[in-house]
Amino acid sequence: MDRIAVRAPAKVNLVLHVLGRRPDGYHDLRMVMVPVGLFDEVELSPIPSGIELSVLGSADRGMQGHDNIAWRAARMMQEEAGRQDGVRIVLKKRIPLAAGLGGGSSDAAAVLRGLSRLWGLDWDAKRLMEIGRRLGADVPFFCQDRPALVEGIGDRVIPYEELPKLLLLLVNPGFSVSTKEIYEGWDRAHADSMRRRSAATENEGLTGEG
Repeated sequence: MDRIAVRAPAKVNLVLHVLGRRPDGYHDLRMVMVPVGLFDEVELSPIPSGIELSVLGSADRGMQGHDNIAWRAARMMQEEAGRQDGVRIVLKKRIPLAAGLGGGSSDAAAVLRGLSRLWGLDWDAKRLMEIGRRLGADVPFFCQDRPALVEGIGDRVIPYEELPKLLLLLVNPGFSVSTKEIYEGWDRAHADSMRRRSAATENEGLTGEG
């Protein structure tokens, strides 16, 4: 096989419940996630050795080279499959960065799925999801191609057999949002809420004593 192209769809969270912060700093979540029509495109071509990555459609220098999760996905597949041959990755970006749409995770999963085909491995979604868990929280979801209930930090994926089709309008406001900052804001709000509840409970106790 000379070259294959794989679509890497964006995702939308129809439901996102933050259940609490874990001891490791991550958050336990319960989400309903669906893939949508917006997508990046990942082209994979065999080369004798190594991993070459070109990113089109993004001026973000962090997208280039070894720091890109798509590059790391290819490297992990080499190790898992015991392959000495390499791959050239051309990543055509359409999904906005830092938009909560899962673009990077989807790119990584597209590389996993694509290399399974390119190298004739034919690994099923379950095996690819196990690899994806080591790459990032949302990668396992993108290793299968249907809506799903996603729990934990994104590592437990329960596909829906059927979900009504939805029409969605995606609007890009033109600025990025840091996932880390969002969760830090949730932690602060949660801590404030717990302090208020504790103070209210103490006040009720004092009032009851009177």
